[in-house]
Amino acid sequence: MEKQTFIFTESDFDSNGIFIREEFYNAEYDRYEFNGNMEIENVRISIFKHSVFVQGNQYVRGDQDVRGNQIVHGNQDVRGDQDVQGYQIVQGNQDVQGYQDVRGNQDVRGDQIVQGYQIVRGYQDVQGYQDVRVYQDVRGNQDVQGDQIVRGYQDVRGYQDVRGDQIVQGYQLLKPRGSITINHIGSRNSATVFYFTKEKGVMVKCGCKFCSIENFKNLVIEKYCTDEEKTLMVQGYVLTGDNQYANEYINAIKYAEKMYSYYKSLEQIKEEK
Repeated sequence: MEKQTFIFTESDFDSNGIFIREEFYNAEYDRYEFNGNMEIENVRISIFKHSVFVQGNQYVRGDQDVRGNQIVHGNQDVRGDQDVQGYQIVQGNQDVQGYQDVRGNQDVRGDQIVQGYQIVRGYQDVQGYQDVRVYQDVRGNQDVQGDQIVRGYQDVRGYQDVRGDQIVQGYQLLKPRGSITINHIGSRNSATVFYFTKEKGVMVKCGCKFCSIENFKNLVIEKYCTDEEKTLMVQGYVLTGDNQYANEYINAIKYAEKMYSYYKSLEQIKEEK
C-alpha cells in the first residue's frame, strides 16, 4: 500500500519558523511522528523543537533545524542547510544541498551527498558511497563502506575506515592508509594532516595551507629555523636544541615520509596478489 504524504507549507510554521502542528507530537517519545512521507515546500527555515521521526521519505525545500534526534526510514532530500542537534539515522539515500551539522552520531544506510560543508560531532557510518563537495569535519570515528570523494578538505578526529576508493582534493589516496593526523604540534598547537596520494606522494593540510610535503618542509624551515639551523639542515644534520615548533613539524614530516613508503609498498604487494 502506498504511504500517505504529509505536505507542509508556511502556514504550518510560526513567524520564527517553528513547527506548530502539535497533533503530530508524540509526548511518550518526545518527538514528532509522520507515518508516511513528509514534504516541506517553500519554507525558508523549518524548526522542530523536538525529535523527528519519518516513516517514509523526507523532502525539504529550505533550511531544516531539528532540536532533537532525526530518524528517516526512507530517502532524505534537503535543498537547503540542515542542523540536527541530536543523532541522525537515514535508512535510504541522503542528499543535502547546503551545509550539514549533526551534533550527535550519523548513520546513513544508503549513499550520501552533501554539497556544502559537513560537520558530524559524533561517529559517522555511511553504508553507500559518500560525496562531500566542500569540507568535511568528523569529530569521532568514520566508517564508509563505498567510495568516498571529498572535493575540499577533510578532518577526521577518530579512526577512519573507507572500504572503497578515497579521493580528497582530487587526489586518490592509498588503500592501506589514506592519511594520518598528528595533533597538537607547531605554533598552532593543532592538527596537521598528511595525505598519502597515488599521484603526488604526500600532501599536507596544516591550517589554511594544502601543499606537497616538500613545500611544507621548506615553509617550516623558512619560518621557524635560524640561518645557522638552515645551513646545518642543508648539510644533513639533525635539528636539535630548543626550537620546539621546528622540531615538532620536522619529525612529523619524517614520520609521514617513512609511513608513506611503507603503505605504498604494502599496496603494491596487495595489488600483485
